Amino acid sequence: MIVLLGPTLVRGADLRLSTQGSVEYDSNIRRSPTNAESDAVWRFSQKMRLSQKESGYDYYVEYRLPYQVSTRTATLRDLNHFVAVGGRYQLGPKTSLSMRNNFTFAKSSSRLQFEDDAGVLQIDRRDELITRISGGLTLGHVFTKRVQGSLNFPYSYFDSTDDNRRRVSTVGGVGSLSYAVDSKNRVGFGANVTRQAFDDLPGRPGSETITYRGFLSWIVRFDETLSLSLRGGPTQLSTVQNSPSAGRSETFTFFGTASLTKRWTPRVRTSINYRRTQSDASGLGGSTILDAAGASLSWRLSQLWSSSLRFDWTQRESVAGLVSNQISTRRWAIGARLVRTLSPRLKATLRLTFNRQISRSRSAGRSTDFDTFGAILGFSYLFDPIVVW
Repeated sequence: MIVLLGPTLVRGADLRLSTQGSVEYDSNIRRSPTNAESDAVWRFSQKMRLSQKESGYDYYVEYRLPYQVSTRTATLRDLNHFVAVGGRYQLGPKTSLSMRNNFTFAKSSSRLQFEDDAGVLQIDRRDELITRISGGLTLGHVFTKRVQGSLNFPYSYFDSTDDNRRRVSTVGGVGSLSYAVDSKNRVGFGANVTRQAFDDLPGRPGSETITYRGFLSWIVRFDETLSLSLRGGPTQLSTVQNSPSAGRSETFTFFGTASLTKRWTPRVRTSINYRRTQSDASGLGGSTILDAAGASLSWRLSQLWSSSLRFDWTQRESVAGLVSNQISTRRWAIGARLVRTLSPRLKATLRLTFNRQISRSRSAGRSTDFDTFGAILGFSYLFDPIVVW
């Protein structure tokens, strides 16, 4: 951040302020597998975003301060914090450095967004405070008009006030190189290594997993409306439990992503995606493998109305038999959103979601299984930008 926010930033910064308010009906406010309690939740959020774009750099700093309160139960009475920082600096004519960092301190993470970063509809439990930090540093270079390369160093951290959940930290490095075959096809290859560590819990030792992966990639644009993206390769996960008597477990599998996007008309767009990767499973056990499949439809009904619909299925399975607190969890989710533009600055949104989580009888996620239906009516107002300097 010293590079990005140094003395070169002397003009052109804009401050954008927005305010949001919503009321939500939640059929299972405590995310309980039995004796579900419904409740209504009121949320009020203020958002500030400072950003600047110039030819050699850009950056943004965003802060959101949502307050939420439940009316029938005392489950939610809290002020949450969301901070996002990012930027890009042009080191040379062909080399750029970019970074991003997201910080969350919230009860249930206040899922105000339609989807999470992984593209999966997700609802966390409502009876714990959660701290999440995620981000990364990327160095990109354009070797020729056809060849590009990048080095990426991602990281993440998870912690919770729930005594059954572990602190989880993940760091890694990814190197990739791509080649533009023609105007429609780009192919590439790369490799990455990741270290994921789970802290100990009383009576249950933590674990460490080192992941090695090689991959190939292919992006093709069949025409102006249809595109396909594929990326994947063999993966080895080496897990050691934090116990003198524990051995080492080796898991060989395949990680990858696939995405097919189609624009049917200027107003209608659909996409189908699949992802198989490593997941922290919210700190319940050791390293897990995440399979996530989804489909979405977005439709701009008119100048004032827009809508979207998506379906998601996810599965999390522990990668190693020697790790205690095994995970075997499946989740289905469907969500719909309708947006009405009331004025150039004011929008109204209606969201409907359904989530179901099911775990195997002896897995760690069994105690957190739930069904829930949610309906959210919200309003957002974006103020005119303020020129700071």
